[in-house]
Amino acid sequence: MISGQVYEELYEILYNMDKLTVMKIPEKILLKIKENRDKEYITKIDPNDIFNFENISEETARILAWLDYNYCMDENDKEQLKREYNKYKENTNKEKQKKYSTENIFKTKQEEKSENVSVIEYKKSVFISLINKIKTFFVNNK
Repeated sequence: MISGQVYEELYEILYNMDKLTVMKIPEKILLKIKENRDKEYITKIDPNDIFNFENISEETARILAWLDYNYCMDENDKEQLKREYNKYKENTNKEKQKKYSTENIFKTKQEEKSENVSVIEYKKSVFISLINKIKTFFVNNK
């Protein structure tokens, strides 16, 4: 559910926007924004810099993007945005595949094994060495 503060931020931004652009948004939506806004809430929106996203909530930014995409953008801009999104999604998927591919997992495990394996030097235990010394002593003294 959208809060009254978000409606107030939307109202203030739309109030300061170009009227021809705002008129592209259906009247029903504009009336809902106007009726549900929290008039007591004081926004941080600068009328000279209405698209400064540091001064609005994330939810307000998402709703503005939705309004822009659905009512204000022309078809060429929408297609360009779709192409950029698909390219971004494709690059993200390639990075994930590269990062999480089974080849990389096994390579990483093998590399870790080879790095962690140290040269093991097998020595006779002290007990076995002592027994061998005793044996050689008795064999040589017969």
